[in-house]
Order: sequence, then C-alpha cells, then structure tokens
Amino acid sequence: MYDNVPQPQLRWLWAVPGRTEQETAELTLSSAVLGSGKNSRLYKKLIHDLKLATDVSVGVQKFELSSIFNITVTLKPDADLNHVKQIVESTLAAYLDKGPEKKELDRVKAILDGSAIRSMESVSGKGRMLAQGQLYANDPNFINKSLHWMNSASQKDVIKTARKWLSTGYYHLSILPHGSHKAG
Repeated sequence: MYDNVPQPQLRWLWAVPGRTEQETAELTLSSAVLGSGKNSRLYKKLIHDLKLATDVSVGVQKFELSSIFNITVTLKPDADLNHVKQIVESTLAAYLDKGPEKKELDRVKAILDGSAIRSMESVSGKGRMLAQGQLYANDPNFINKSLHWMNSASQKDVIKTARKWLSTGYYHLSILPHGSHKAG
C-alpha cells in the first residue's frame, strides 16, 4: 500500500482473545518481550544492532470481544523491506521455538506492574481502571485479576499461548511512501 508517509512501515497483525481473557494478559507479556522498550528483542536487533529501523513497537490493542496483537516496524528510508521482513519473522519464529527467557519475563512483568501502579497514583487513573473493569469485565477490581494473571504466568504458560495465537493466521501490510516529503 502507498500512503503519504515519510518512511516505509511494515505491520503484522493477529486476531487474539478479548481484553478480559487470561491469554490476552499472557500475550501482553510476549508483546513486551518482543518489542516494548529498548531492551526488547526486535528493538535491539533492528534499531541498535543492524540500524535498519527508526521505530519498533509490539503490542496488544485490547477490545471487548477480540483484540489485535501487532508488530509495527518503521524502516529507515534506504532499508530493504524484504530483509527487514525476514528478520522480524525469524525473530518471531525463534521466540515461538524457545519462548521468553526468565530474565526477559521478569523484566517486562516489573515494567508492566510499574506502569499499572503509576496509573493508579492519580484519581483519574484509578477511576479509569475501575470504570474499565466494571464496563468490560463486570468487575471494577479486574485490574488486580489481570495483574495476577501476568505476574503468575510462567515461561511455559506464555510460550504456549504465543504459539497458539501467533504461529499462523496473520495479516501483513507494507506501507510505502508516496510523494515528496521535503520541507517547502
């Protein structure tokens, strides 16, 4: 697809369970290991080591009935799309083969816990979490259940869920620049 963007972008998207499912919490851990932050696998490989991308993000967009697990890579203008695609897919394949390392899982659990705690430090953050829990799970205290699922997930649990949902059935989209993007 061509769009009015300054840099090429590659996206992979999978349909995964809704926001109130335990598997979604486990997939959130996988997304963090693969692409959340500078210590994640794809970020380190594509930005630090190979210098082929300017941004990498992996996440779960949580919706009521089903969610979307996505990998998004913004490439440098001169990067080879097929080469980057192969790197992302081989990194994902290696992850699905061996799963997360214990230190990776511990790191992302601490980050996600910290983020939830920071959100609950403000009245608006607490209110938002209570309201979302009540609306989507019929449980205002659902955030604690979700955090429990993430914190009690073992390496075996996380990789089993990742293999179930991320092995096949994804949509891939390449977005290429169209037009000039120079300051006038």
